[in-house]
Amino acid sequence: MAGSKTVRIVEVGPRDGLQNIKTVVDTSTKLELIQRLQDAGLQNVEITSVVSPKAIPQLEDCRKILSAPVVKRWQQTNGTLRMPVLVPNTKGLRIALEHGVREVAVFVSATEGFSRANINCTVDEGLERAKQVASVASAAGVLVRGYVSCIFADPFDGPTPLPAVSRAVRSLLDMGCYEVSLGDTLGVGTPPDVRRLLEYLKAQNIHTERLAGHFHDTYGQALANVWTAYECGLRTFDSSVGGLGGCPFAPGAKGNVATEDVVYLFQQAGVDTGVDLQQVVDIGVWISQALAKPNDSRAGAALASKSKISSTKSSKITDRPKEALEWSILEQSDNVVVRRAGANGNIVLNKPRNGNTLTFPMISEIIQAFKSFESDASISRVLISANGKFFCTGMDLSQAAQAVGRGGDASSKLFQALTDLFELIDNSPKVTVSCIQGPAFGGGIGLAFSCDIRISISSASFTLSEAKLGMCPAVISRYVIREWGFGLSREAMLTARSLTASELKSAGAISMVAETPSELDIITKTLLTQLRHSSPGGSSMSKELVKLSWRHAGMPEQRDGISRLFKTMMEPDSDAVHGIAEFQQKRKVDWDSLNQTDLLQRISMIESKLAQLSDRESQEFSSAAFNEANMPMEDHNTVEEQPQFQSNEHEDVLGVPDLVNQSSPNMSTTWRSGSSQSQIFSTFPPDSVTQSLVDTFFQWCHNQPYSYFHEGSFRQKLADGQLSKCVLLAVLASSLRFSEHEYYRDNRSNAIEAYAREAWLSVLGDHMTVEDSCNLEVAQATNILAIIDFTAGRTSSAWLKIGMAIRIAQDLQLMKEPSETLPLVEQEERRRSFWSIYLLDKLVSLGKHRHFAILDEDCHVRLPCDELTFRSGGWGQNVTLRQLLDWSTDVGVESGFPVAILASSVLARCTRRLLHDRNTDETPPWDSKSEFASITSLLLLVESRLQVDQHPIGNVVDTYRLDDGVIDHPAMGHVIFARTVFHVCYCLLYHPFLVREQVRRVKCQVPSSFMRLASQKSYEHARDLVNLLHDAEAVGCHLGASFYAYSACLAGSILSLHMHTEKDTESQRYLELLSVTQDSISILEGMAKFWDHASKIHHRLLTFNANAYLFDSLLDSQLKSVMDPGWERSLWSMVDYGEMCRESSLSIPSPKIPAPSDSPSFPDLELESEQMLDLGLDVQQISQIDDNLMNFDTPNIKYLLELASGGG
Repeated sequence: MAGSKTVRIVEVGPRDGLQNIKTVVDTSTKLELIQRLQDAGLQNVEITSVVSPKAIPQLEDCRKILSAPVVKRWQQTNGTLRMPVLVPNTKGLRIALEHGVREVAVFVSATEGFSRANINCTVDEGLERAKQVASVASAAGVLVRGYVSCIFADPFDGPTPLPAVSRAVRSLLDMGCYEVSLGDTLGVGTPPDVRRLLEYLKAQNIHTERLAGHFHDTYGQALANVWTAYECGLRTFDSSVGGLGGCPFAPGAKGNVATEDVVYLFQQAGVDTGVDLQQVVDIGVWISQALAKPNDSRAGAALASKSKISSTKSSKITDRPKEALEWSILEQSDNVVVRRAGANGNIVLNKPRNGNTLTFPMISEIIQAFKSFESDASISRVLISANGKFFCTGMDLSQAAQAVGRGGDASSKLFQALTDLFELIDNSPKVTVSCIQGPAFGGGIGLAFSCDIRISISSASFTLSEAKLGMCPAVISRYVIREWGFGLSREAMLTARSLTASELKSAGAISMVAETPSELDIITKTLLTQLRHSSPGGSSMSKELVKLSWRHAGMPEQRDGISRLFKTMMEPDSDAVHGIAEFQQKRKVDWDSLNQTDLLQRISMIESKLAQLSDRESQEFSSAAFNEANMPMEDHNTVEEQPQFQSNEHEDVLGVPDLVNQSSPNMSTTWRSGSSQSQIFSTFPPDSVTQSLVDTFFQWCHNQPYSYFHEGSFRQKLADGQLSKCVLLAVLASSLRFSEHEYYRDNRSNAIEAYAREAWLSVLGDHMTVEDSCNLEVAQATNILAIIDFTAGRTSSAWLKIGMAIRIAQDLQLMKEPSETLPLVEQEERRRSFWSIYLLDKLVSLGKHRHFAILDEDCHVRLPCDELTFRSGGWGQNVTLRQLLDWSTDVGVESGFPVAILASSVLARCTRRLLHDRNTDETPPWDSKSEFASITSLLLLVESRLQVDQHPIGNVVDTYRLDDGVIDHPAMGHVIFARTVFHVCYCLLYHPFLVREQVRRVKCQVPSSFMRLASQKSYEHARDLVNLLHDAEAVGCHLGASFYAYSACLAGSILSLHMHTEKDTESQRYLELLSVTQDSISILEGMAKFWDHASKIHHRLLTFNANAYLFDSLLDSQLKSVMDPGWERSLWSMVDYGEMCRESSLSIPSPKIPAPSDSPSFPDLELESEQMLDLGLDVQQISQIDDNLMNFDTPNIKYLLELASGGG
């Protein structure tokens, strides 16, 4: 058979392809898939697996599949059809036999790690189970097929030895399997790997006629591996239609090689498969749309796209556009772009940052553009499309919130605006087309379905979520019900579920669905080209016929309307005269060319622009008449900008710190066996030192605030030698910051840098390769290394690592809930690792130019439990972030990791509002519908979860003391951190400088009461923040998070501003300010022992405090004039985390102090006071230079004197 020019394809889509799909697939869909595959000529289809629904929920309908009449008929009557069923044990086999199954498949892993994760047994135990199944099956006359997984690599153990594969294959053949399928479960294999393995198996006297290839396409090598295996003699290959598949037990694994790709390959090579390629392509498109997922077959997508455009069967489009449409921009604003190409007008929604929400200005400009096209006789069609991720997220909820409960004018204006827009489109005599490139909500659906023709990308969704908000889709209901039908409309409104484009296409509401953006563009252009062959008059009359049927079906109005239209089309000057004449001459009419000339188009464009200019001031809903809400709904938020990486001259291109001239242990990249108890790894410190550092890590680093490991599991892996080199080195480097172990003596800093560097090189060299896929430990190590870099002031290097950690997390699907089949400890470690990456992303994004990369709406994994629950094994009680953000949800959480994440989520919104979007949001912060108001509301929620007022930190600590009275620092860590973030949010919201930045963009009078409130709030929360940190230290808590340094500096700078504006230096308020400010400085001094950047932050705060009197105008209730740019940069460096961590270059524009010419003690030049201090002059000497410039009665000079005398 090896020389045969035919191959046998085993279709595994219905079982292996669907088992990893998260949403439950209907049994009827599975049966239809099996039927279609057989109709396409696939005679070997693996239909299901008899497994526990707890293990694989998707296959819980296995009995329904096997007992379906159509399956029973196939089993009994079709002798050529083979439908193997995967069974894990004899219990599953008995069920299969009861249903008349004629062929079963058994499964083993070549490696131990995957065997334990997948079927919870060793390789030997797995082989014994398979042998028992094969024995009973053979006795019953049932064929047995075998699978061997992880033939090249194991997600837990690494590369698979060749003898391990040979042993598994030989065992399966010996127990009676007629064929063994070789599975590259992770998809890491390459053609050389395939050739090497098959040659090895041949050498072991295992014939290729007994083997099959089962290749996954994780790294795009599957098809190449199929061809290499064919060249080596294999003639049977497993594949999955549409590239369906993956493995729930193999992190990062992608789908199987696509059946379409395999059939196309062999068809082009002249090898017979017996399969109808076009039918398989159609099946791939159908099942991908049914599952609302991309079609992962390259050949299938290409052939489907080709046939969709050329075949009337699939798209009703017969001609490709003969020439590209050349769009000319007529008008462009922040709301819409207005274009035209020939007889086609195009209105593009152009507000992607707020999801193309239908604000009043947006509605106004759409109406204006549409009216302009409607009055233009040279325009025959109007296309409505959109820029950005969303098509349209519906009406402006800020305007809706303003109207709700008020009724009257506000409500009627909103209703009228939406009604006018949709009726204008619906009643237009011109053909209207909506091109939907992304999700649509509420009013966005009305905008799309008031058009005549809808085309959409397959990934778009359509959601009527009004019922969730206590509303209903009132204005748009006439279009939704008309186009969707009563049943589907009712369901969509009541359930508020998202409908797919394929569902609406099946309902006839969408004309065409594209798989990709480029295909959507082609379909759009092709449709517009096709429509030019329909006359404007004929199209207008046809639209009216449909409208008559909808509004007056069977009524006299319909009969009269039809009569009127018939007379119109038969008139001497109608389009029909020319159309019929051309038809008789067998010529196809191009109505666009007939109705337009280049001159007419140019005149029309000029007239259109002149009309827009003249009408701009009289728009019914102008931008001047309404305030536009720029912030989108949280649920419909768009993707943030990616972080802007900045170079650092002290780092190399990989972000690795320069270790030249540092004493560094000679780190190797190889493992020791782990059998030695005296020294686990040859290049690591002695076992006792390693254990001591691990103790330090779980005592002082764990939950501060980042948490990755279950301590017991980590220590067991350490003892067994199962930890990745990169993660252990990262842990050692992290814990060394809090260790005084004598092994390192004076080389602690050097050891930290050396361990961190070698850990990073291990990440790059040992894991960032095609052969070795990343795993959870690589993500953990990368995040820990990012923290080390950031706290050392290497911000660019840290950003590189943070970005990599996020990408690894995405690849491992950490933002999704882990499979329930994983051990509970591993499930929780995956959650903790993701949320630790989330926390770091949020904290280090506290800057103007570094935007966070993880959005809350992308986080579908449940929150981690707190430390005490984690230790007790209660991790099944987790809630989601969405639940925690809901006031109505009683989650029973008062402290710990979940609330730390909740507070960080709110901090991210503060960052976006105050730093990232500072120049775009013009909504006044005192406006109840502003993002500022939303954030303050969320902070009240955080406060209630933390119970800040009811439980002072001193009382909380007592609940976290162990029996011996010692504080349980890992359990306490998140409590202090969450409260710190809570106060930091308020400090940022009401920071005197940031408040000034917010109100200077407001185009209305600033209430002085708001400024006074902001001043008071900033003082209160800065004071409470410093007191929190001070009290925590006083009762023995460990402030192990480097973020506390930022917090202390932020609060200290606010307090300093307040102190220097206090006139009465004997007042209680002044003395309190002085004391708390000194506490903030002391806290930073203590942190400098652990964090390199804390000493830089400490110096920055000292410098700012000495000059804070220069900024006393920030606390005025009246907004002052524009600030000096140098002063502004200095203030930004006191709130921007990245800038704060750099070497202090704080340039305070102090008043110039001229040195007296008759004093030989001072040079004859102008010196700034800070420069004089650098020269060694004390405060008294400086004051003697010019008593008029320095008044010793002012608070700032008294404070300087106290600092100079040691009082500070």
